[in-house]
Amino acid sequence: EREILRGAGAAALEGLQPVLDDAAVLSLQAQTDAVKVEESLLGYVMAIVQATRTHAALALGVSPRGSLALVQAAKALALIDGRHYCVPDDIKTLAVPAFAHRVLLRARWEQSVEQSPDADHIIREILRDVPVPR
Repeated sequence: EREILRGAGAAALEGLQPVLDDAAVLSLQAQTDAVKVEESLLGYVMAIVQATRTHAALALGVSPRGSLALVQAAKALALIDGRHYCVPDDIKTLAVPAFAHRVLLRARWEQSVEQSPDADHIIREILRDVPVPR
């Protein structure tokens, strides 16, 4: 790691070749944008987001940008899985990584650190509580 910090890793980076060209990236973006998300799934995302905004352990919930990021990531996951539509599992799979860094926990002065939930735990708890659309 020290060598990387000194810049010794820069030579290795210079030898990297792109995996995709510009056209391929733009094509994948367009394909992702074309993935369908049913209204019921948008409602599911909104219910999860609203739960982050009202959760007692969170001082700040997920913003509209966060909900957009989750939907876009879910569309990309659906595309990777070979589908042109999202399913609830796409949302559930990505909610923690998409949201955990976007929420702000309340001060932990009421509990010991061992008892205080982290953001990942709270998002998983919300996912357990919010009904999944059928």
